[in-house]
Amino acid sequence: MADEITPVSAEQKTALLLVAEDDQFYANLYRTKLEKEGFGVVVASNGTETLELLKKHRPNLIILDLVMPEMDGFEVLKKLKEESDLKDVPVIILSNLGQEEDIERAKELGVFKYIIKSNVSIHQMVESVEEALKSAAERVVRS
Repeated sequence: MADEITPVSAEQKTALLLVAEDDQFYANLYRTKLEKEGFGVVVASNGTETLELLKKHRPNLIILDLVMPEMDGFEVLKKLKEESDLKDVPVIILSNLGQEEDIERAKELGVFKYIIKSNVSIHQMVESVEEALKSAAERVVRS
């Protein structure tokens, strides 16, 4: 079931993040940490729900798992890139798939960063989110 958006208080950063993660442990971990860092967070538990939430909320960044039920992360990426109003939203892949062909496939689909879950701390994940948001903001200023 789609998660409702966490309200963003005045003290919070203005970025809204969509976390697409089917593992409840990881989803709760990411949500809790990102909210503590001041982000608004929406969580989807499968690929279909991710696309539904993308239509409802326009996030500033997507954290996307690749192995999810109903529709995997690669299919979500393909559909995302077909949407003119969403194709420029930065995507960070956070997955346990670490094969080079998976990493290359994701990069070809335009992801900002590919992170292997087991190789990164939650703090490093937050740093990657902040880096992606900063890069996206700089890209908007330049255009």
